[in-house]
Amino acid sequence: MKNIKKVTVTIGVPAYNEERNIAYLLRSIILQKQVSYTIKSVIVVCDGCTDNTVKRVKKFASRYSFITATTHSKKNGESRRIEFNIFIK
Repeated sequence: MKNIKKVTVTIGVPAYNEERNIAYLLRSIILQKQVSYTIKSVIVVCDGCTDNTVKRVKKFASRYSFITATTHSKKNGESRRIEFNIFIK
């Protein structure tokens, strides 16, 4: 196999009350083969969640250091949170 130069990626995930789905998504990301890329980080932006989304993400983050949760107590909208938390930092 030829040497493939891998691209490093950061994945931003907007989440609002996704406790039923977030574990499926994070497992899917973790299980990727990463042949042509390397996942540097996964940032889950919890936007005013009132369920256990943050708790579930933090459980994954305790096991996988490249996963982090950014939480906000007031819902401000997906596009504003992604712009503020990922691209401006």
